[in-house]
Amino acid sequence: MTDKARPSADIEAAGQIYRQLLSQARSLILGTTSPDGSPLASYAPFVVDEQQRFYLFTSRLAAHTTNLQRSGQASVMVIEDEAAASQIFTRQRVIFQCQARLIPRDGAEGEAVLAQYIARFGGMVGLLKSLPDFQLFQLQPQSGSLVIGFGQAYRLSGDRFDTIAPRGRS
Repeated sequence: MTDKARPSADIEAAGQIYRQLLSQARSLILGTTSPDGSPLASYAPFVVDEQQRFYLFTSRLAAHTTNLQRSGQASVMVIEDEAAASQIFTRQRVIFQCQARLIPRDGAEGEAVLAQYIARFGGMVGLLKSLPDFQLFQLQPQSGSLVIGFGQAYRLSGDRFDTIAPRGRS
């Protein structure tokens, strides 16, 4: 392989890892902030669409739901399973900074997202749908990054966050 071909091969491999992380993970790590600015880490099962918009179905009783409603911002991370990682210090991961938007459950958009939830997670979603405190959120990425190992960090951009470029060193 020539030096000129290598960056293209690296980007292709990074893209494959990126797609695999999003398709295989069933939950994400969610970062929000409380009204006093305190950070909160939590997790939530998710579905994602073709534009890399994440959808969460969460209870109003959870602090992260209150934080999402109040600030309209979140950070999400989808990370390689510890058991599958070849090195704990370099777990593959994708991270997005997002804008959060509440979606009415009873509208066409909400019903479509809940159908995706049922297809992905099964019967438990039916029970959650019967609980009035569960709300739907769309998390729209504003910026993103992919880390697949030491010195292997990439920026994600484009309308569908499918443009992958090496992250510059500062």
